[in-house]
Amino acid sequence: MEPYKSKQKALDWLILILYTGIVYATLYHARMVSTFLRQRLGPWYSPFVNIFILLMGFLFVIQMGQKKWTSYLFLVPILGIYVYMFKQLPLPEERIHFLEYGVMGYLSLRALAHTFSPPSLYIWAAGLTFLLGWIDEGIQGLLPNRIYDIRDVFMNGLSGILGILVYKILLNPNASPHT
Repeated sequence: MEPYKSKQKALDWLILILYTGIVYATLYHARMVSTFLRQRLGPWYSPFVNIFILLMGFLFVIQMGQKKWTSYLFLVPILGIYVYMFKQLPLPEERIHFLEYGVMGYLSLRALAHTFSPPSLYIWAAGLTFLLGWIDEGIQGLLPNRIYDIRDVFMNGLSGILGILVYKILLNPNASPHT
């Protein structure tokens, strides 16, 4: 393996591990932070979180640098799924958690792209995201202020798949995650 590719592989895995660690480390405190913000912002809390989420999504799409507007048409069904899921998730922190796993799917894709190539790459990335979501729920089951819910495992996995699809649509479908 070339030194650059070896360093990139290590970096991609490090980023995935650090990101996952941050998600796991914040599980205990997320509800307390959310309650604090809800008390401080009152009725502005949920719209504030929704605007933040939309802004981050918009910045992600712009950062991807897609030049073909037709690719954005394929994002409409994915956006529809996200909107539907947001309506199903009553708490803003659950919406953020749902989006975290979209990012997790993308980061899993980048890390695994050094070992697998499409289409198996997408299957492995989705599987890894499901596994990380299951571990997340296992940790929550051990915390006194959280609960284990198998539905959340599937929602985490769904979000990971959506994150992979967004990435695939915004770039050339045959492009490597490292182009």
